[in-house]
Amino acid sequence: MMLLACSENFKNDNGNYSNVHFASSDSSKALHPSFPGGIAIWGEGGIKGESFSILYNNDSGPESIVLSTGSWLFPVVGWDAASLLGTVRCGMGAAYLQAVDESVAISASSANCNHEEFAPASFLRGGEFKPLRLITCKSISGVAADGNCDGAFYKGSSGSYKIQVLGYPVSDPSSISMPYTPAIESLCLSGSSGTVSDTTTLVKVPIGKSGTHRFGMRVRAYESSDCSGMFPWVSDFDFSSGLINGANNALVLAGTHYTDIFLAHHSAPQPGVAYKLNLTGSSLGSYGSCLGPYTVSVQDSISVFINVAQDSVVSLSYSGTQDGGFYSDATCSSSTAITQKIVTSGNSSTQFYFKKSSSDASVVLTAAMTTLISATSSVNVTGIPSKLNITGPATGTHGACLGYTITLADAGNSAVMAVYPVGIVVVASSGAGSGSFFFNSGCTSSMPDGNISFPINESSVTFYYQQSSGSGPTTLTFTNNKGYTDSSTITTYSY
Repeated sequence: MMLLACSENFKNDNGNYSNVHFASSDSSKALHPSFPGGIAIWGEGGIKGESFSILYNNDSGPESIVLSTGSWLFPVVGWDAASLLGTVRCGMGAAYLQAVDESVAISASSANCNHEEFAPASFLRGGEFKPLRLITCKSISGVAADGNCDGAFYKGSSGSYKIQVLGYPVSDPSSISMPYTPAIESLCLSGSSGTVSDTTTLVKVPIGKSGTHRFGMRVRAYESSDCSGMFPWVSDFDFSSGLINGANNALVLAGTHYTDIFLAHHSAPQPGVAYKLNLTGSSLGSYGSCLGPYTVSVQDSISVFINVAQDSVVSLSYSGTQDGGFYSDATCSSSTAITQKIVTSGNSSTQFYFKKSSSDASVVLTAAMTTLISATSSVNVTGIPSKLNITGPATGTHGACLGYTITLADAGNSAVMAVYPVGIVVVASSGAGSGSFFFNSGCTSSMPDGNISFPINESSVTFYYQQSSGSGPTTLTFTNNKGYTDSSTITTYSY
């Protein structure tokens, strides 16, 4: 179709201006029959380097617009169906407005959209604008075309959207004001459910040209699923100079089939609403042992426990060599092996156990639930304690306070950490003299009955011995009272 840009020129104290009217070239002069979905007309140029955007939807729009004289470009985009759907037609008019009345013909067709003035070639497919795909993310760092932000940890807060073509008055492009004409907008576009982050649409709009200020757009993102609500549950992403020139917290990329718009939309989570999982339990254990219980809890953003409204599945996994598994009880028998646990309705937590067949110092347990942030816990899976290794002075003098270290070890003499207090009986079993055992290096804090225990999460313990009488060889024997198969002996001389 053809449009006419007709100008009537006048002069005032600020210079020469043109009063421009836009109309259809047919006898009706109405724009609506040719563009039932609405038409947007942009302008850029003039001696003041200005721009504007006027919108006609059902022929509602300004009757005219006053422009400064000089060279102007008039890009035009119209839709033949409501809500930015259907066939898109484009046109470009150029004029040098001066102190004469004139008309500028603008031809609008779908073929004209296949031009760099409306979109780079990478945003076109089959000569048409690629439809929009909206992706909601907590962060848009590192995103790529055709990618997504799927998963509870990555997906943003958007639940629905509206796409709006913006109108604004004649202004300096660096200070484009809020729209002054009603926006041409899409229907409510419902977002994907669960942890899926992208929403494909049939909406086609011009992308723009780098360095220009045409084709202003807005993506309005709602946290609701039906485009309801208000700030702070609604976020506007304003592409005031076109999608190609970007917006704060948004990134536009050319995908294979769609124009991808990644939106960083992550509102502050609300207290009292399930937001994340928490995982607690032992950070140390030996391979072959049934470790646990580990507790998975549902919490809100401020770590308050939240009871679930219905049975909710927790998926379990772990890193490292896959020679272990999860279990529902403390026996860790094959009959109780699991990969999931259920947080039952009305409760906030569940428990499980873990067993592994080899040592690994950096196992990471992961608990995940759909729509919530996953929880992890690191576990040092050591060897099985089976013996004691004792180090300390082989000689000493009468009355000296001598320090000895007992290390809990596996069969290969590698140190292993105690997963529960391990009792050690210390006995002076033979020798010419007698002495006492102490906890401190000054030999002032007596060790009752010669007993000492390994603290949890420690692999060694230190004690002190002082010979109080006699001299000659004395053998100190350290015997484990937890059933380990080995013990060790060290002999001191010359007291």
